[in-house]
Amino acid sequence: MGDTANSVACQHTSRGEVIGSYKCVHTGFGKTLAQMVAGTSNPHEFEYRLYSWTHPESKILLVAVYKNSWNRGLYQEAVQASIFEHSNAEVTAFEMDVYPMTASDSSFVPPIVRGLGFFSVNYNTASVIYKFKTNDLSMAGSQTLQSIGSYVEIVKRLSINRKEKMLYAFLNTQSPTFVQLILYSVISISPKYADLGGGIVVTVTGDNFLPSGPGIAPLCRVGKSNTTEGTFIDASTMLCVTEYLESKDSCAGEYLEVSFLTNPIRFTTNQIPLVVVPKVQLISVTPTRVRSNNPTTIHLSGYGFVDSPDLTCVFTHPWAYKQTRGNAAGCGYNHDICFRVASGCVCDCVGADIRPNCHLGNQYLTTPAVFIDSRNITCTSPTTPFGLGSPVDNTIEVSLDGQVFSWSTKSISSFSLIGPATHIEAYFPVSNSTTIE
Repeated sequence: MGDTANSVACQHTSRGEVIGSYKCVHTGFGKTLAQMVAGTSNPHEFEYRLYSWTHPESKILLVAVYKNSWNRGLYQEAVQASIFEHSNAEVTAFEMDVYPMTASDSSFVPPIVRGLGFFSVNYNTASVIYKFKTNDLSMAGSQTLQSIGSYVEIVKRLSINRKEKMLYAFLNTQSPTFVQLILYSVISISPKYADLGGGIVVTVTGDNFLPSGPGIAPLCRVGKSNTTEGTFIDASTMLCVTEYLESKDSCAGEYLEVSFLTNPIRFTTNQIPLVVVPKVQLISVTPTRVRSNNPTTIHLSGYGFVDSPDLTCVFTHPWAYKQTRGNAAGCGYNHDICFRVASGCVCDCVGADIRPNCHLGNQYLTTPAVFIDSRNITCTSPTTPFGLGSPVDNTIEVSLDGQVFSWSTKSISSFSLIGPATHIEAYFPVSNSTTIE
C-alpha cells in the first residue's frame, strides 16, 4: 500500500508545543481507497494506516491521509490521526466498509469518505475488535471476544459480507471458525422513557442504517413486543413508534433493537433500554396563577415522576392553539388578539419575530421540569408575547417523554397566566341593577 517504511518519526503535541518525540512503527495493516463522485472525472484517494506508537504506554495510532495528485497543492496530503487506548497490543486484522462518495463529501477541506472501519488487536488475551468512523477516525464501538480457560479467541482475518450486512472475524484455530457481528448498531434513543399506552415516536441514533429496498426493511422491536415498521431518515437516524408496552421492571426498561434485513431478520443486540412508565397523576399545583411576563417557579406534586431528560411542564395557551376556537363572535377564544376577516380568523400579530407564533401549529407552551423525587417536581412558567394572559380554563400538565401528557381533573390542573392590567372598571348600583362605566 504505497510507502512500506517500517517506521516514521512522530510527535505528541498540544497547542503547537511538542510534548515528546517517539517512533511510530507501521503494523502492516491499512487500506487505500479510491472514491469518485458521480458525474465527475477526478478520483479521490484516501490512505488509512495503523501504527504502533512507541510511547511508554504503547498505544495504537490510526492515521488517514488524503493523497490526490491532481489537487495535492491545495490540500497538501492533509492528515488526520486518532489514538486508541490499548496498551502493548498487536494488530491482527483490518477491514473497511464505506459509502459511495457524494458531492457534499467532496466539499469538505480536505474531502472525506463516510463509513466504518474495523481492526482487531490482542496481547496475551482474547482479541478486541474496534470500530471507527472513516470521516473523522472517532471510535464508534468495540467488541471483546471470549476467553474461557485455555480457549482464547484470537482474530487472524476480518471479512465483510455487504449483502448480509455482517462482519466475519475468522479465528486463529486449526479448523475454520469465525465470529459474526452485525454491521449496523444502535447508539442512543430519545426519548428514554415511553408511556405504556404506546404511540411514542422514538428517535434512534446509530450507524450503517439502510433505506427500504429489495431485501431491506427498517424494523423496530421493544423487548418482546411485536415487530413494527421503522422510518429511515439517514444512515445514522431512524424513527420507531411504540405499541402498547408492559414492563415487569420499569427501572430496567425494555431494550429497543432494530433490524434492516428481511431474510433473515437480524435485530441488533446493543441493549439500549427504553423505560416504560404510566402517565403521571397530579394532586396539587402551587401557585395556581402567575404573571405572564415574570417567569415563576411552580411546584407540582403527584405520583409517577421520573428523572427523565424529557421531563416537561405543559401549559395550554391561546397563542399556541393549532386552530382558532370560536366564541360568541365566532372568532378567537375570549381574548382580543384574533379577529375575523373575509377569509376567516387571523391573529393580530405585530413584528416579524412574533407573527410566526400565531401559526406554529402547536397547541402548547412548554418549559423543562426539574425532578426532585417521584412525587415532586418544579418548573418555570413561560413568558408570552407582550405578557398576554391566558383564558380562564388554561391548564398545566406534565410529560415524561415530551409526547404524552398527564391526565388531571380541571380542579387540580387549572392554571392562569395573568396579563398586565389594561383598564379600571367601576360598578354603580342603579335601581337594583348594575351599570358598568
